[in-house]
Amino acid sequence: MLLWSVFQGISGVSISRDQLDVLGSMSCFLSGEYIQSSDPYVLEKLKPCVDLSAEQISALESVLLGGNTSYGPSDSWNRATLESLDLLPLYLTANIWSKFTQLKQ
Repeated sequence: MLLWSVFQGISGVSISRDQLDVLGSMSCFLSGEYIQSSDPYVLEKLKPCVDLSAEQISALESVLLGGNTSYGPSDSWNRATLESLDLLPLYLTANIWSKFTQLKQ
């Protein structure tokens, strides 16, 4: 019942942090449009996902590059940032990897 109420509470494609917490691992099935339009906390919910589509990867990179996440703007990223992304770097493209060309300690 709680999950159904979350789905009913979602208007448009924007999902709040609380709604993402209720969705849990179902967040792995969000489309790129939902990923880009939702609370940046969506990145935390995507970390344990086993497989992400090209559309989802593009959306998560957009969210990361937007700088409005706990990881901050790309010019502040360092080794700790990379490590805190857990498994997400496995999916990242050159769009993101180019920001880590010289990792700062």
